[in-house]
Amino acid sequence: MSKKQTMQQAAELLLNMPVQDPSVAAKLRSFGIPEDEITNQMVVLVAMMNQASKGNVKAAAFLRDVSGTEESQSISRVRSRTQKNQTLARRIRDSMEEPSQWELS
Repeated sequence: MSKKQTMQQAAELLLNMPVQDPSVAAKLRSFGIPEDEITNQMVVLVAMMNQASKGNVKAAAFLRDVSGTEESQSISRVRSRTQKNQTLARRIRDSMEEPSQWELS
């Protein structure tokens, strides 16, 4: 087992543990979160949602990425296509004998 796997497993263990602070657990209950879902993971997600609602773009991006929304997947597809297009353009440009052939005039 690698150290990375061990760290991932430790993080998963900590995130899935029940919330120990009674006041935090009560707050999550007041949001309507079921008792069996009151975990450290939920605390992190609620905190990130709170930050995102205040305009924290990184928190919003985190939530988007964690939730696996369509927009996140679309961004990945666009980046992939852009990289492929840039590679193709570079190959075309490199294959031309003179730089003047690249101009459109």
